[in-house]
Amino acid sequence: MPMNPQLQKKLLNHLPQFGLNPKDWCLQKINCRNYLLKNRHDEDLCLWGEVQEGNAGDWQDLQWLSV
Repeated sequence: MPMNPQLQKKLLNHLPQFGLNPKDWCLQKINCRNYLLKNRHDEDLCLWGEVQEGNAGDWQDLQWLSV
């Protein structure tokens, strides 16, 4: 699914709230509320992200998919 570049930047900029460096992650939009985050240096490190409903650009939850 295509992603709005401004939204992508906003979501990446909020990753430090979870202790993550935005430069280390790339986003893949799954649907309007869910994203797959893959580490740029180790693709085995993946997170599942969910954004808050009605507040695009703020993470509601991040969960590890694989480590």
